[in-house]
Parts: sequence; C-alpha cells; structure tokens
Amino acid sequence: MTASECALKVSASVCPVAEVPFSFCQKLDVALPTLKALGYDGVELLLKRPEDIVPEELERLLNRHEIELSAIGTGLATTDGLYLGSHEERTRQKAVGRVLDFSKMAEHFDCSLIVGSIKGGVVPLPSLESLTKSMDELREVRLTIEPLNRYESAIVNKASQALELIKKKNLDKSLILLDTFHMNIEEISIADTILNVGKKLGYFHIADSNRRAPGDGHIQFSEVFRALKTVHYDGYVSAEIVQEPNSENALRKTIEFVRAMD
Repeated sequence: MTASECALKVSASVCPVAEVPFSFCQKLDVALPTLKALGYDGVELLLKRPEDIVPEELERLLNRHEIELSAIGTGLATTDGLYLGSHEERTRQKAVGRVLDFSKMAEHFDCSLIVGSIKGGVVPLPSLESLTKSMDELREVRLTIEPLNRYESAIVNKASQALELIKKKNLDKSLILLDTFHMNIEEISIADTILNVGKKLGYFHIADSNRRAPGDGHIQFSEVFRALKTVHYDGYVSAEIVQEPNSENALRKTIEFVRAMD
C-alpha cells in the first residue's frame, strides 16, 4: 500500500445557502474547484433543506471536479426552529421529518449525515427525553452524532453521552462525529476520547482551540493524529473552521497541516 493510499481523506465544510462563520460560504461552482485546486478529497455540505440542492446538478459538479460528498450537515434546520430535542411535539416531529428527508440524499451519495446542532441548543432548553424519542424514530437511518460544547448545546456534550445514547436506543447504524474544537472544551483528553470511541468513530472535524485552522491555537495535534492512527480511522478529516484571514488561506493552511501530520 502506497503512502497516498494510507493518507486520510480531507474535506471542508461548505455552505452555499447562508453566511456562517465556520464554513466556506460560496456557491458550489466556485467552492468545488477551489477545494480541488487546494488538494481536498471531499466537500461537506451544510444545508437548510434538502431542496437547497438539485441532486443531479450536485452529482454533475462532483464528477466534473473529481471530488466526493463526504457529509451533509443538518444544523441550519435550527434556523427554522427545528430541534430533535424540542419539548413541543409538533416541532420535534418536523425535525425528525427534516432528518429523514436529508437521509435520502445522504443514502444516494453514500455519505455521512451529521446530527449536531439539530439535537438541541441552549435556549430553549432541550429535552433528553424528546431527543431519545426522536433517535428511536430514526433508528433505521445511518446517522453521525456530534457532541457539541455546552455553550452551543445543553444536550449530549461529550462523546461518552453520545455512546450511551447509541447503546440505550440500539442505534446500530449510527456512528459518532468527534470535533477537536468541541472536545477541547468538554473532554479531559482529546486523544483518550478518540481511543474510547474507537470503531464507533465515523467522521472527524478538525479546528484548533479558537476554531481557526489547526496550528493557530494550542491543541496538541500530534497526539490527536496518533490516536486516529491507533484506532485505524480511515474516514474523512473535515475542516469546520473560522474563515480567517480568508477562506482560501485558512483552507490551504488546514490541508497542508493535515498532510504534514498524516
């Protein structure tokens, strides 16, 4: 096996439908050739609704630029007030429906479907009981559950809580997304968390302690990549980073950093 075959695949979060601080916010006909030119293998799409993208057009662009769809993020659904952990049953059901709609696209492109912010925010306070009910209804969907830090969500902040949710509801098809920015706030050790999640690790977000490109903060990434190798993680490392000083520079720094570590 060659060095290139052993290398981790690298992607970046792109949001073509809104301005968010931690994604490359450009239309796909601009974002995809930019990522390809920088050496990225994949693109992670942050969408509000599945109909934000025409699947046939997306497939055409992916094929044209020889880049994969690594994941679909569902977090923008929260701008419609949708949360899987909502106390309001009608809202909770709508959130489940939105995830199910997204799952059809994820299944078509054989990519991860991220369930992070849509679990619940901080205000209004989400319900673990409601989230558990939602996850039960989504049992047959291949989800990638992301623990978020306490300042962004009041529910499932740590990897151990995500593992417990998967175990409690027998979510055999679901995996876990670990994010270095969130782990830096919530976990005692990022490396130990990766080791504890082990084979349940399905996707990986990379950002430094200040959510800038890796190398711009104080996370010890040598330990992080050592742990990824120990658990034989061969999925995507995806940049969900603040776009400073600008997107192209931040994304270039990220992929150069990851390639140097890999």
